[in-house]
Amino acid sequence: MKKREYSSSEHYIDEIKSNSDLYLVPIQVAADYLEVTAQTVNAYASNGQLIKRGIKGLRFSGIELGSIIDMEKRKEDELKKYIAPAKKILTSAAKKGRLVEYGKLMGGIGLDHQKSKDRKLLGKVLLAISKESMEVDKFMLSAIAVRQVGKRPNKSFYSAVVREGYWKPDNFEDTRSQERFFKMQLRRIEKRYERYKSKFVEVWEK
Repeated sequence: MKKREYSSSEHYIDEIKSNSDLYLVPIQVAADYLEVTAQTVNAYASNGQLIKRGIKGLRFSGIELGSIIDMEKRKEDELKKYIAPAKKILTSAAKKGRLVEYGKLMGGIGLDHQKSKDRKLLGKVLLAISKESMEVDKFMLSAIAVRQVGKRPNKSFYSAVVREGYWKPDNFEDTRSQERFFKMQLRRIEKRYERYKSKFVEVWEK
């Protein structure tokens, strides 16, 4: 796709004065915000998912802010499709005192565990679910989503809870600290669903 250009810097400034959506975000900044590479941003521009423009006579190009906002909205809409079914699976497992492997959870909501894009999407789905469960019940429901090997949440789970301010350990990579936090979430989940006799036997009996 041919890159669209403004005829001059003056033309560009005049345009963004009346419409801030036309502001050109540097490609690397757009990539960092979207959590992808600069190469991927350029690919998005080539296939029409983002709008890339330059200014004639200058070695500068960027991505229109409005197109980034539109892409974020599309991603949010896609995310919402998976939240309800994933929450249903996790809640059902929580009531039974069972952990759910990432691969099985992904298969249950129509995602492919072999695709990195889908794994990243699952992370966002789980974070959205846990934000809600923390607000309502004061526990991370996504704690019961675990790796097949070891039956524990992955590193992304712990980094996310630290980033969101739900946990403030001295070192979140310390496995003993992780284990304490994980088991604390399970105890809270058991208490929430005690009328279903929820008990994570596979964790406590090891």
